[in-house]
Amino acid sequence: MSRPISELAERFWSGAVPPGQLWKPTGQVEEMADGVFFLHTFANMTVDAAPVVAAIYTHGHADHALGLPPFLAEARERGRPRPRIVGHRNVAARFARYRRTHGYNALINARQFGIAPTWPQDYDAPDLVYDTTLTFTAGEVGLALTHARGETDDHTWIWWAERRILWTGDQFIWVAPNAGTPQKVQRYAGEWAASLRDMRMREPELLIPGHGVPIVGRARVAQALDDAAEWLETRERETRSRA
Repeated sequence: MSRPISELAERFWSGAVPPGQLWKPTGQVEEMADGVFFLHTFANMTVDAAPVVAAIYTHGHADHALGLPPFLAEARERGRPRPRIVGHRNVAARFARYRRTHGYNALINARQFGIAPTWPQDYDAPDLVYDTTLTFTAGEVGLALTHARGETDDHTWIWWAERRILWTGDQFIWVAPNAGTPQKVQRYAGEWAASLRDMRMREPELLIPGHGVPIVGRARVAQALDDAAEWLETRERETRSRA
């Protein structure tokens, strides 16, 4: 049986994938654990064929929080309940800031990504928000949501304890963490590292990152989280020592 995502993940881990290909989406879907399907896109999703009950924003970046309109429209057209939208309280504030500064965001993203200077102005804000932690239950699935500042101030990482599955959002993305540039808003290297250490303490066996492919196996997940945390801690420590 073909397992394209697992095979790609093995090549990621071994370093066989060239850096320029790390985030290139394949569009492949694979069942990574029983009932957990991974869709390899630019910003990753886990999906199945059932109607969408809820969507959890790991943060409010456009590549992670603007994919819901087709699912919301489908629910309306078929007379289904509107999917819940879950996220940290700061997501709505981010969307409000994006509306006020859409011209500036269009410009800096055009510079960063080499794209046309456009920026969205329509957003679907969370209707269920939290501050520090939240236990979210859908059917028989119970997920632990934890807020952590890092790449953003509105980040959520998700832990399914029963299955030992971790969703990191952009707290882990297979490359050196982007802890700040002169044209971006404040980022939080120390708290970012602390969140990765917290995730590692859960002893996950499957890590679903914000970008890139899954990491399978407790030892590999631990190494990935530890390495990223150490990188951030070292960067912050060395920066302060030279201030």
